[in-house]
Parts: sequence; structure tokens; C-alpha cells
Amino acid sequence: MYNLLAWIPQYSDDDPIIVAAWLHHRFMQIHPYQDGNGRLARAIATMILLQADLPPIVVDRDLRTEYIEALELADRADLSRLAEMFAGLERRAIVQALSLDTDTGISYQKGVTSATIANFVSKIGKAAGAEAEGTRARQYDCSRSESACQGRA
Repeated sequence: MYNLLAWIPQYSDDDPIIVAAWLHHRFMQIHPYQDGNGRLARAIATMILLQADLPPIVVDRDLRTEYIEALELADRADLSRLAEMFAGLERRAIVQALSLDTDTGISYQKGVTSATIANFVSKIGKAAGAEAEGTRARQYDCSRSESACQGRA
């Protein structure tokens, strides 16, 4: 295990998701204990992701079957499914992190779609307010001077 962790700096220029998946799988192959292999392997993978300024991934219970199948494929020299799974989990973690908007009070429980719609509606409301303000300003200019309104529709 020490040698495995010592190899990490060699892969600092590689895609952190692939490195995390590879390291996770390799650790699962050499870790000598009956229990805790997966948790520790995911903690090591999370360390790689955090070092790359990426959020940690969470493998939910409902993904257990897919996770085990991906590990079994990696045992047969096909790391692609595990890496794809990690990439999907990473994408989900990033989207969830980006959907948090403390300025407008959007909670993490709202979906990305509803948060996007709420932000869009807010921006449209501000734009409509600015347009109305511009119309009032043009009307004020016109009421003060006929020449200021010449050529305006």
C-alpha cells in the first residue's frame, strides 16, 4: 500500500478522475482486510479529487450494483466503467455545488431546473424594470424638450 500511495505524484498531470478510479481499484485489490476496503478506497479516491480542487464523490447505496459491476470489470483490465461512474458522480457533485445560490436563498433541496428558472425569472424581472425605467426617462426627456424626442419612435 505504501508503494501505491508513493506513486501518486507521478500521475499529478493526468486526469484526476481517472487517477482516482485507478487508485481506488488498485487499493481494492491489495487491501488485506475483510471489511472497510470500499470506504478506505473511496477516501483515497476523494483525496485525489480534493487535491485537484474537485468536490468529493458519493457512491449511494442505490448505485451499489453498478459500482460492484464496474469494479469487476476493472478486475478484468477494463477501468472505463469505473472511471465513467466516477466522472458521472463528479459531474453530479459539481452541478449540486453550482446550484447552491446563497445570494437568492436557493436551497440545496431545489433542483437545478427550478433554480435556473427562478434565476431566469429574477433576471427578466430586473430587465423589465430597467426597460420601464428607460421608457420613463425618455418620456421625461420628451416632456422637457421637443427637440430631444425628434427622430425617436
